[in-house]
Amino acid sequence: VKGQQDQDVDLVKVRRPAHLADAKYGERLALAYSLMKALPDHDPRSFTQQANIHCAYCNAAYQQLNSTQRFQVHASWLFFPFHRWYLYFHERILAKLLADHDHDHDHGHDDLDLDHDHDLDLDHFALPFWNYDHPDGASMPWMYAHLAPLNEAHRDPDHSPPSFAAIDYLTYNAEPRTHSAQARENNAYLYRAMIRDSDSKYSFHGKPYRHGDSPMPGYGSAEKYPHNTLHLWIGSKPDSSMGGLDMGFFYASARDPLFYPHHAAMDRLWEVWSRLPGNAHLRDEDYLNTEFAFYNEHAEMVRVKVRDALDTTDLGYVYEDVPMPWVEAVPVRLSHGAAKIGAKHKVCKMGKPIRKPCSAVLHRDHRKLGSSSSSSSKEKEEEEEENLYIG
Repeated sequence: VKGQQDQDVDLVKVRRPAHLADAKYGERLALAYSLMKALPDHDPRSFTQQANIHCAYCNAAYQQLNSTQRFQVHASWLFFPFHRWYLYFHERILAKLLADHDHDHDHGHDDLDLDHDHDLDLDHFALPFWNYDHPDGASMPWMYAHLAPLNEAHRDPDHSPPSFAAIDYLTYNAEPRTHSAQARENNAYLYRAMIRDSDSKYSFHGKPYRHGDSPMPGYGSAEKYPHNTLHLWIGSKPDSSMGGLDMGFFYASARDPLFYPHHAAMDRLWEVWSRLPGNAHLRDEDYLNTEFAFYNEHAEMVRVKVRDALDTTDLGYVYEDVPMPWVEAVPVRLSHGAAKIGAKHKVCKMGKPIRKPCSAVLHRDHRKLGSSSSSSSKEKEEEEEENLYIG
């Protein structure tokens, strides 16, 4: 893989927002997936086997080397690097299939102009990313809704365009909001995932996952949302006639072509986070030396390490710069002090059904709230105790 990277270092491709793609790009992407889906299932480059790779790594099909523990890349610090490598090879397979198709189609026609557009040939073909962190790109990208090779039956029909992606889907399942209201919620959740809740070494990447550890030690902030929430938002409902398939389940999620721009978006958010002030890649040797096995565009198995996936330019691609309104979406403080339970308040009885409005006392660790050492004892006391009204 290292030699392959060296060859491509001067040919950096650009992954662009899916909603801004033109018809010509859409046709090429649809053709690439048609070619991939036409490969026999036993071919490791086939769409079936590409989906099975995710199923194996993400559904504990493998066992850790010299251990009885299963191997699972989700909910740990391996989430981002695994999916970066996964998309890297997936993208190269698509590009090679297109290049081979063009060569076979043009072979023997010396009078044809074989100088393809720079973004459509083997070295520059790039996957798009779903730009759901901006209101203009928050709906399902048009290509994945309307072009047959990119569409998928096992999706929630209520969330087809122009439905607006709900990054808070796990906590809000009521009637759809207006687009402007949902955009505000999306920005708030992204701010929390990318800035507020990702202020420690593992809070963004996920918990450490070392040899012999049990799988899924802990999610990183962005893996919880928007990653998990949009998987569930796209996938068919569990109570539907299809039983809940594809994007909503680990084992089946990569069967939907929309999986790939979704994870390109997550890969981009990792890149964005790494460039925010004060952030840095993990440097733990157990993390950096973790290996994955993939098939490349020549159907050859290769081994890769986390340490070689930290810089996208080393892998031959970058992301187009786009506006990120969530960066300024600082949540508004809704209260300015602790409320107190008075004689008129009904106190909730813990462990009992709540049938009428009541109040309860919540105790918080002020150290987790970012209190300064100069805070007064009264301020600390208020931070440690708050009242919750349940209606």
